[in-house]
Amino acid sequence: MSVLVIDTVGFVGTHLSLALKKHGDGVVGIDNFNSYYDPSLKKARQSLLKTHSVFIVKGDINDNRLLDKLFDTVAFTHVMHLAAQAGVQYAIENPCSNITGLVMLLEVCKSANPQSSIVWASSSSVYDMTQKNIKNVANIILTSAHVKLPSGARAVTNPRAFPSGLLGLAH
Repeated sequence: MSVLVIDTVGFVGTHLSLALKKHGDGVVGIDNFNSYYDPSLKKARQSLLKTHSVFIVKGDINDNRLLDKLFDTVAFTHVMHLAAQAGVQYAIENPCSNITGLVMLLEVCKSANPQSSIVWASSSSVYDMTQKNIKNVANIILTSAHVKLPSGARAVTNPRAFPSGLLGLAH
């Protein structure tokens, strides 16, 4: 597999990347290295991942040109989308920030050849886990999101929006 891990130097992204490498998969990471969490932790994780041959791009999934370049360069079989702007207050004040990145990612995946399977999860500020009706029905697993994101994300991941079969979501 060739896997793009988004939020590579986050706690979950680091451990996922290491597990994928141990499994023998190719891993490319993208992370915006914001300072919401201690930057020294991110630098240490980046150094650890580098010793395991994980290539990390410093960038943001809201940068459509960067996403296009990544997908033009590597034929990703899978995308592990773990990123979300952390912080409940930020999500309340800027509800479109996380949705915009998700939409840009979905659009580039939809156009990619081959189309990448997507796993989308958020390990920070999990608000939606009580809803048992969300499950994997196609190539995307929706497990949680930040405040105000679930309803917006459900709207953009509606199967009618992506009739190619890239996405599916049970309500």
